Amino acid sequence: MTAFYDVGLVHQGEASVRLFPPAYTGGVRGVIFCHYNTGLARMALGQDGAVQTGLLCHRIAAAGFPLLSVDGGGSTWGSDTAISRLAEAVSYLQGPMGALDGKVLLVGVSMGNADAMAYTRANPSKVAGVLSVIPVCDVDDIYQSNRGGCGPAISGAYGGWSQATHGPAHNPITFASQLAGVPVRLYYSTADAVCLPAKAVAVAGACGGEAVGIGALTHDDSAVGAVPAADAVAWLKSHG
Repeated sequence: MTAFYDVGLVHQGEASVRLFPPAYTGGVRGVIFCHYNTGLARMALGQDGAVQTGLLCHRIAAAGFPLLSVDGGGSTWGSDTAISRLAEAVSYLQGPMGALDGKVLLVGVSMGNADAMAYTRANPSKVAGVLSVIPVCDVDDIYQSNRGGCGPAISGAYGGWSQATHGPAHNPITFASQLAGVPVRLYYSTADAVCLPAKAVAVAGACGGEAVGIGALTHDDSAVGAVPAADAVAWLKSHG
């Protein structure tokens, strides 16, 4: 497997990480990794305290998937910026990176799930599946209760968050039923105080996906390490 870190390759002034499987020649389903609130593209390399996240990304690439991780506008929380940056990432993944045209697979951690699901809602024909860990499923709940101290970041992503205004297109629990037909698997912690487990179960139920408990873990990178990597990769392959 080979890895590359660049700035300005996918979006001007923003970084990207490209992971290529061994003996890669293109023409296979690609994966886009969607990072958490305080992370950036380099999470896919295990940086920013994301050791377990980096290992998961490397295992996905080693299993045969070209993987692209982008800064994606930073702290985006499923906003229009997140959607547009992911659209750029899809174009790059299926263009210069040589991944199969058509649909991509999205892998998210925490906030990355809100980004992945908002993009999927806007572009259902472009997504083969969404797999997320400790997923943000209810942006409004996190904002209203300031869970994990994320309220200001959510407000900043929208210039002031409003469930009535933004929820229908940007809050997964509000539009989850619109994702029916897109395979979804959510790995959640039963002790998560930021992304409440009931929210993951509700979203999975509304879209016809799967919610898989991974134990009573805190909302951090260690929870990613609790995901059975072989199980996650097998699920991606089944939709790749």
